Amino acid sequence: MKIRSKTILFFLALSIFPLVVMGWMAYQNAEGALKKNLGSGLHRLAQHTVSSIDQNFYYLLQDIRSWADFELMQEVLTGDLDGRISVFLVELNKREGIFTELVVLNQEGEVIASDHSAWWGTNQRTEAFFQEAIQGGRYVSDVVLSRLVDRYEIVFAVPIRANFDRNKIIGVLRVGWKAENLLGMTRWEGAAGGEEQDVHAAILQKDGLMIAAPKRWKSYLYQSNLIKEGFRSALWASQGKEGFLLERSPKWGDLLIGYDHSTGFRDFAGFGWQALVFMDAKAAFVSIERLQYMIFTIGGFVAVFVLMLALFATQKITGPLIELTQGAMKVAGGDFTAKIDIRADEEVLQLAESFNQMTENLFRTTVSRDYVDNIFASMMNSLVVLTPEGQIRTVNKAACDLLGYHEEELLGRPFDRLLTEEEILRGEGVDSLIDKKVIQQVERTYKTKEGMLVPVLFSSSVMHNKDGETLGIICAAQDISERKKAEAERARLATALQSVGDAIMITDVNAVVQYVNPAYESMTGYKMNEAAGKTPAMLKSGRQTADFYKTMWDTLKRGRVWSGSLVNRKKDGTFFDVEETISIVRDASFKIINYVAVMRDITERKRREGEQARLATAFEAVGESIMITDVNGAIQYANPAFEHMTGYSVSEVIGGKPSILKSGVHDEAFYKALWGTILDGKMWTATIIDRKKNGSLFTAEQIIAPVRDASHKIINFVSVTHDITSRKKMEDDLRLANENLTKEQKAVRALFEDLQRTNQELADREKALRGMFADLQKAHEEIKRTQKQLVQSEKLASIGQLAAGVAHEINNPLGFVSSNLQTLEEYVSRYVKLVEVVESFKKAAQDKNWEQADSAVLTAQQLEEDVGLSFMIQDIQSLLKESKEGIERIKKIIMDLRTFGREDEEVQEVINIEQIIDNILNIVGNEIRYKADLIKEYGKVPLIKCNSRKIGQVFINLLINAAQAINERGTIRIKTYCEDTYICVEISDTGKGMDEQTLKRVFDPFFTTKPVGEGTGLGMSISYEIIKEHDGDIIVESQVGKGTTFKVKL
Repeated sequence: MKIRSKTILFFLALSIFPLVVMGWMAYQNAEGALKKNLGSGLHRLAQHTVSSIDQNFYYLLQDIRSWADFELMQEVLTGDLDGRISVFLVELNKREGIFTELVVLNQEGEVIASDHSAWWGTNQRTEAFFQEAIQGGRYVSDVVLSRLVDRYEIVFAVPIRANFDRNKIIGVLRVGWKAENLLGMTRWEGAAGGEEQDVHAAILQKDGLMIAAPKRWKSYLYQSNLIKEGFRSALWASQGKEGFLLERSPKWGDLLIGYDHSTGFRDFAGFGWQALVFMDAKAAFVSIERLQYMIFTIGGFVAVFVLMLALFATQKITGPLIELTQGAMKVAGGDFTAKIDIRADEEVLQLAESFNQMTENLFRTTVSRDYVDNIFASMMNSLVVLTPEGQIRTVNKAACDLLGYHEEELLGRPFDRLLTEEEILRGEGVDSLIDKKVIQQVERTYKTKEGMLVPVLFSSSVMHNKDGETLGIICAAQDISERKKAEAERARLATALQSVGDAIMITDVNAVVQYVNPAYESMTGYKMNEAAGKTPAMLKSGRQTADFYKTMWDTLKRGRVWSGSLVNRKKDGTFFDVEETISIVRDASFKIINYVAVMRDITERKRREGEQARLATAFEAVGESIMITDVNGAIQYANPAFEHMTGYSVSEVIGGKPSILKSGVHDEAFYKALWGTILDGKMWTATIIDRKKNGSLFTAEQIIAPVRDASHKIINFVSVTHDITSRKKMEDDLRLANENLTKEQKAVRALFEDLQRTNQELADREKALRGMFADLQKAHEEIKRTQKQLVQSEKLASIGQLAAGVAHEINNPLGFVSSNLQTLEEYVSRYVKLVEVVESFKKAAQDKNWEQADSAVLTAQQLEEDVGLSFMIQDIQSLLKESKEGIERIKKIIMDLRTFGREDEEVQEVINIEQIIDNILNIVGNEIRYKADLIKEYGKVPLIKCNSRKIGQVFINLLINAAQAINERGTIRIKTYCEDTYICVEISDTGKGMDEQTLKRVFDPFFTTKPVGEGTGLGMSISYEIIKEHDGDIIVESQVGKGTTFKVKL
């Protein structure tokens, strides 16, 4: 390209480039500002979305907890027999409309109430939500598909606690929240209008699965995983990051995305979900595209103007430059006499003068040979220049130092003298250098003056003149002796690694496997090609904690060697124990570049150590003395029983000989036979007398057995000794006694006859005692039957006293039921008349006798007015309702009376004591109503195990006595509460009270203050016995003229 064209282009570039740069910067700044503003807004929307989700679920969990604490949830104990819990669940779901199902389970996991029939009769004991909640925790699942109702849901489960003991869990409340409710959280009101808005939100699970999105993306729900589809925003959000990002996707297009992740709210930890708020990038940056078009238009106009200006300027600038160019070309051709004579501006004129001065200097100056020689001599590598005939023409200092020659010894000598005979025979001499012309970086061998061989990295090049004739050969060589030594060392190291018995693994700094040796392959089952590129995590067994690995890596990152033992998993899944040492490898800059792990399989050693530990434990615990010696009799081990038996401590005998126990009783032949037997590999058994440390003798049964190694060589002897001193003494005593037995046999026989007579007398007495005991048992049974009859009699007597009141209670509802039936009878007779008129109308209509039909209609109308049909229909419904309520009242009274009057069974059940009192009040209410005001102060006491009929009789006796103690209208107060571990019931009256003499005898049988014929005197005595049967207590306080209080503690 000519200088003029270059100048024009230069001017164009000089003017347009700043404009392009400024335009590009303006575009980038505008785009960045718009992206930041929009992205920040989208990020805030994402932040608001996850925050709202966390808050909504926190308050939902609080509501669920409060529902579990409702009073009616206590009916889980009775299995929701009246269906109140199910009705509550149905009404709750109907009101809220956000649940898939609501379920209540008992302690065994059985569903006792639900708003959905698919749950009835199922048992959820093994489900994770039940296991968590029944232990007192709260359970919150991620989005799951319900198997029973086939809808996606989020499961919440909380424990239902007993009101009487908040530490006792009696059931579980499970709530399924519709996952489709999440769709409402992805719509932005007013963003761009309805479902076609430019801004959309999606909610993802932590693994990237889309669980909520706008309606038009509904087909992607539970199908698309944005992390797997390459969305960095989804990946970063799952890693706990937040912000905004421009994403490009073939499926979704270009999107500007704001992202954030769930962090929970208060004590709700959250699900770790992510919220992504999308905006179409094309719509977001439409204003930037208009700015880009404007910049290109302005740039076009500027380019045309600069082009015209450049054409004019180059005419004046390039003329002198062309002359300078032509002069430079002459100098390049070797013409150092060239001169330039031009007229131009000062700068160009100075350039021309400088050019003329340069040519004069070039003409006078030549390159210094010393300069070139210095460069040649300073080269670090060997350099030899040869003549075309292969004679050494020039050699540098590095070559002389390498070969051990002086320069004058090499000049003029043939180059082949520097090569080995093998290379010359292979045709690698001077001729091959000329033939090949250029040789680059091949390994050759130089021979030094002393005949030593030096490996070098050899290069050569043939020099030619312009006519193609060979001027010489340049040979360069680099000493690679150190490199060869390093390669040999590496080869030896590789051979050692291949043959070593321990497994060796080498990784990079990121723990990616680069090498494993055959021992590693044999130990783990992973071949080199399988392990390479993976991390050692493939060997993890799950037996080590995360803290274990964190400590290991912290040690390595601090540049220290880590050693330890752990359990790994082989390729086939089996576990094995290893001792592992991990060392670091650094480069020349002391930077860590590799980790080397050496592993030794200690599985078998661990097994043997376990067996040895168990064996040692057994030796320590066994009662017999155990001693282990080497083949020379030196003691190596003795157990605690040895110390107890001999009096010698283990530390005293270790290293010594068993001869310290010799008693002197046995001769040398005895011990010679012992050693002969065990050295022959046989077991020796005998009774031996040894001496303790304190000098006393003891007799023992001893077994000595040899222990062999894998080669069947005897390495130890094991002695087991059992002390039989006491047994020997007993045997001696028995033998002596046997000798004396004959003498005393006659005396014993006489004594035996006396014993026989005595035994017969004892047998007769025992028979008499048995008869007496049988009589006592019959008497006891008779007393129990009498007591039971007395209790039942007292109960029936109480019922007899209440008979008038109970009859009154039944007569009240019975009276208005009877009255209602009479009214209904009259209404039925009126209705029959109306039916007869209707029948006559139907007959006339069938016979087409319209006069008679009209007459029947008039009659019916008149009759309707007379009987008041509308009022009668309404009144009938009211009468039936009142009658039904009266019958239910009668039924309740009779049921309570039957329950109380039935003969007692010795059965206890868990029941509410306040319910027993209410049932009793249904019976005795009439006795109290006309004499006293009844005040109930129930403390909602917990359930208690008792015999409800017997406890009911106690309360009847106390309530009747309270009513009878009041002469004029007074007050009876019933109060329940808890005191320590007891449930207390206080029944107080404002009656006449009792004096101290009466208080002392109030619980005596047959004691009564009532007139003859009005009391049996057994009521309070029986009540006292019933309370004592229940491990309780009954206490009475009374003041004459003020009243009495009975306190029952159960």
